[in-house]
Amino acid sequence: MFSVGEINIFVTDLEPALKFWAEGLQLDVAEKEQLEHSAYARLDFADGSPSIRVFAQADAWRAGERPVYGTRPMIAFDVTTTDFDAALARLIEFGGSKAGEVEVYDGVRCVFVADPDGNTIELVEVPAGDE
Repeated sequence: MFSVGEINIFVTDLEPALKFWAEGLQLDVAEKEQLEHSAYARLDFADGSPSIRVFAQADAWRAGERPVYGTRPMIAFDVTTTDFDAALARLIEFGGSKAGEVEVYDGVRCVFVADPDGNTIELVEVPAGDE
C-alpha cells in the first residue's frame, strides 16, 4: 500500500516562497525556523492532507537560468479547489505566475502555476460538492 507523505519543496528564499505557498494556498505555517545559512517551514492543509515542507537556500540552478517547464526531471502535484478563479488570482498576487494557459478537460479548468523559484503545481478546479 502506498500513500503520499510530506511534499518537500526547495527554494532560494523562504519569505517569497511562503507568500506563494502559505498565503497563496491559505496554508497554516505550523513550523518555521531560520538558521544562519538556511531556513525551513512546514505548512499544513486544513483538511489534513500531507504537509508541504519548504527548505530555503537551495541552488537548483543559477539565477536567470531556470529550465523551461517540462525540460528537466521534476515532481509535480495537483492542488484542487472549488474556487478556481480566486485561488489563481491569490497565487499570482503572492508571487506566482502562470506557467501556461488555463485549459479545460471535461469541463474542468486547470493551469500550471509556478512559485517564485519556478517550482510548479497544477491548480485544478473541482466542482462544488465533488471535493
